[in-house]
Amino acid sequence: MPVNIEIKARVSDLQERINLARGLSDEPEQILVQHDVFFRVPSGMLKLRQINGERAELIAYAREPGDQPRPSTYEIVGVTDFEAMRRLLGATLGEVAEVRKTRTLFMNGRTRIHLDQVDGLGEFLELEVVLGDGDDEDSGRAEADRLMRALGVEPGDLLDRTYAEMLGQPLG
Repeated sequence: MPVNIEIKARVSDLQERINLARGLSDEPEQILVQHDVFFRVPSGMLKLRQINGERAELIAYAREPGDQPRPSTYEIVGVTDFEAMRRLLGATLGEVAEVRKTRTLFMNGRTRIHLDQVDGLGEFLELEVVLGDGDDEDSGRAEADRLMRALGVEPGDLLDRTYAEMLGQPLG
């Protein structure tokens, strides 16, 4: 499975972070309206995501606990019918959480910079440093640390929970 080094942080001024990310980005920003539905699974997490009310994908992932840059394994599969897949997975596994957000996505080399406005929660920044074959986790952590400094993320801003957990919807 592919591996990211990732962090999540609360931010107090989303527009300021968007402006900083624009200066770091290799390509134009994307605005993504995302609707995530989480399902009960024995390990890791499974979510169905609809993007901009159009395309959808099923994402299985697992990450180490903690609020420091940490590895996350994931697999993404395209889905042609969001509502039908939601009914199927809901009936077989059970829905456990739902999260809606507007995400501004920037790219800096191999790193995805997400600036999120999450319904009911507020403003956040996520980094996902995508590791390739032969890349070590330490290089990914160093890259995450560099971008955190450039984006004004302080150690006390880092979070160790998912948006669903912050909304009071436990995934386990």
